Amino acid sequence: SKYYEIMNVALMYFENNLKSQAGDNAIKYLEQRKLNKDIIKEFKKNGIDIYRLDKVTNSYSSNVYIAYSKKEKYVFKILYNEEKQKCEARYIKYISDKITPKLVFSGSINDKLYNAITFIEGKSYLDGDIELLSDEQIYKIGILLGKLHNIKPLDEDDESWINYLYKYAKKSSRNLENVLDDNKIIYDSIINSIESIKGTYENVILHLDFRVGNIIFGDKEYLIDFESMRSGDPAFDFLKMRRILSKEKFDIFLEGYKTVKNIDVSIIERINFYNIFDAYTSVNWCYERNKLDSDFCKKSIKILKKEFK
Repeated sequence: SKYYEIMNVALMYFENNLKSQAGDNAIKYLEQRKLNKDIIKEFKKNGIDIYRLDKVTNSYSSNVYIAYSKKEKYVFKILYNEEKQKCEARYIKYISDKITPKLVFSGSINDKLYNAITFIEGKSYLDGDIELLSDEQIYKIGILLGKLHNIKPLDEDDESWINYLYKYAKKSSRNLENVLDDNKIIYDSIINSIESIKGTYENVILHLDFRVGNIIFGDKEYLIDFESMRSGDPAFDFLKMRRILSKEKFDIFLEGYKTVKNIDVSIIERINFYNIFDAYTSVNWCYERNKLDSDFCKKSIKILKKEFK
């Protein structure tokens, strides 16, 4: 009957689909198994015997593994972008032993660039866990940022930061023309603010993603994730902590910072500007990755709507 014919066709479809999925999974398994062996070989070439390898995370910029030897643990980070890999290796080497893990070795594997870094034992928190942090921990996070900003910058001059701001503002403006109703108003405001901050700040090393999720609380506080670091206005690194801390807690954070480094009088005004700049370029980041419906994008748009009522 037609009923059984339809059922047979449906069963054949599901059977073929399952076989296809099983085949895809098998391929992925074999590819991952080969990659694991290649990673272990990279350690072996550098005189380190690894007996265990755990995959930790996938992100838009990297794959991260924890590698175990008999004596130590290591972070093996495969980065998708050559510029980010070189940036991270460069800054870890420069800052190492002060507030960061150490770079053990770096290179490429199957045309993928990587950094192998010492593993820091300690406690980490998500940004949403900010309420779990004590006042002392928040104070020490301020000290940590002060220590970073107190390190002599590398070779970028003051203008490189201004050029960076212009570059990403213009790029975002082009892409968001049909995304944000107030795109031109926001863009013009950002350009005017960039003009006004020229020469108003001390050039320092920036993390560019300074937040609770990138800090390890061990025998002391350590920074992780250095792939976006550069020189620029210190105010930018205050931004993400200010977003998640109450005014009282943010003042504690500032007090910790000031034990290491002075804060200039216009820093709050510039943090307010970077709140807009970061939200604007974050919407563009989502646009480029087809993530305009994500919670992250919606939060960024909400910030812009609040500032441009």
